[in-house]
Amino acid sequence: MDYERLQRFVAQHGSVSIQDTQGNTRILPSGDPDIFELIAKADRFLWDGYWRSRAEIKALMAQSERGLKPGCAECERLEKELLRARDIDRAQKNLEPKYELPALNAFKEHRIAHQ
Repeated sequence: MDYERLQRFVAQHGSVSIQDTQGNTRILPSGDPDIFELIAKADRFLWDGYWRSRAEIKALMAQSERGLKPGCAECERLEKELLRARDIDRAQKNLEPKYELPALNAFKEHRIAHQ
């Protein structure tokens, strides 16, 4: 996990606290020079009121980078549905997005609801 990706996540979705195996906890952003090392060794991250594992925070960061609201299962489901619809249109060689368009509209409507 790199510092810049985590900083972008913090800027977009609120503060994150980091805790390593020795119990050291810091809130990002922080001016501490050892924050890079702490991020590299961190085991737990506090975000949105819950302690999350390294794998969970990476998944949330990936969702954010794809333009989804982190932790929203509906965003994840609609994104997968959109990708499936695109694949169907390509497989059937549809010139117009027969399956993609309804899935894209549902995805857009849901994203607007988050704003």
